[in-house]
Amino acid sequence: MIGTHRGAIDPKGRINVPARLRDELAGRFFITRSLTSRCLTVYTAAEFDKLREKLTSVEQTKSAVIRRIIFGSSCECEPDKQGRVLIPAELREFAGLAGLETDCRDIVIIGLENTAEIWSRDEYDKMMNAVDMSLVLDTAVELGI
Repeated sequence: MIGTHRGAIDPKGRINVPARLRDELAGRFFITRSLTSRCLTVYTAAEFDKLREKLTSVEQTKSAVIRRIIFGSSCECEPDKQGRVLIPAELREFAGLAGLETDCRDIVIIGLENTAEIWSRDEYDKMMNAVDMSLVLDTAVELGI
């Protein structure tokens, strides 16, 4: 999954998953809280199964909190005929999407190779504006890219 897709959340809390991403998600997929940012992470069913396998192979005392966050907040989704999915209220609140149904409405969906993220436009812009490009450059040089 790649690219940046701008869209909106409707008054019922639904988003339209861009056609390109719908094709890559192949029908059924999972949305959950991000572990690293105030956004939502989108997993294909296959990637979610890989994540489940990784977490169940780790000692429960080490993975319990991560399992609670990810599996406790996950929702299984399948777009309707118009390509829309409902984002549950708890996930909308976590990602700063609550209230967007009537206010700003703007969201950003970004592809991150094998996952995607759903952001409120304001949170996404704040995050991108806070990026320290010298650290990004240092990491790019270290990786040889």
